[in-house]
Amino acid sequence: MAAAISGLLLRLNDSHTYFLRPQRLQPVIFGFRAKAFENDVRIYEMMPGGPAEEAGLHRGDKIIAVEDFVANRKLVDAEMRYFQYLDPRLTIKLKVVRNGGLPQDFIVNGRQPATSSKEFVKLYEDYSKEEQEKKQTKDVTVRREEGGIAYLRFPSFMVSTTRADFLLKEAKDAQALILDLRDDGGGREDTMKDMAAHFLPDRTRMALAISRNKQEEIIAKPRNPNLTAPLFLLVESHSASASEVLARVLQLKKRATTTEFRLVLPSRYPRQFYWMARSWKIAACFRT
Repeated sequence: MAAAISGLLLRLNDSHTYFLRPQRLQPVIFGFRAKAFENDVRIYEMMPGGPAEEAGLHRGDKIIAVEDFVANRKLVDAEMRYFQYLDPRLTIKLKVVRNGGLPQDFIVNGRQPATSSKEFVKLYEDYSKEEQEKKQTKDVTVRREEGGIAYLRFPSFMVSTTRADFLLKEAKDAQALILDLRDDGGGREDTMKDMAAHFLPDRTRMALAISRNKQEEIIAKPRNPNLTAPLFLLVESHSASASEVLARVLQLKKRATTTEFRLVLPSRYPRQFYWMARSWKIAACFRT
């Protein structure tokens, strides 16, 4: 039944709609996180000493199947949610490609805190605490890079419009802009409109908001400072909602164009990336 309901909601193709059991089951800890980078699903985070590491998996491994179900950009989040939360199982089979080699099967023996040793529970709690601290330090930031490049990081659109305005004004004299929306799950509609208004030269209809009782156009009107420098947008498979709308509007308005790069780089960017920003070769929207 859980599989049928989950599959039905998956067809809506809505990142905000998914099924959770009325009676929550204890999730299984597999000790890794994976998501889509371009068209590949790769492991980007590993719990030190966790089940995935014990099974021999590596950060950067490409997952092509989960329990014999194909793993791709559209399905992998739903698959992992199902096997961890909806129908928890203590073992999961992954088919993995490493360094362009032949597919290999890995069996990950998951753990549940209630039935695990005190040592493992402590290990998992320390890991979870560290990950939570990392998320809390991912604040909205702006910094200046060499060559007159301004780098703006927006991990969420829950920031106020006043804060967003302040940061964008800090970048008004930049010769090129990098706007990082990776892992930005969205947030406030007014912040999205305000940010778009600083990059768009004219009044733009961004979307149509449809509620039960009314329909309302979401309009962005140009604001000062209007930033005209070449713009690079970084988005990926976990950029959603408001950040996804902003990226698409800027792309359609040719304020940003789409160039796909196969990068699995969580914190730093290659020299080629900054070289492209310095070259002033039109803005690019990266789907990693």
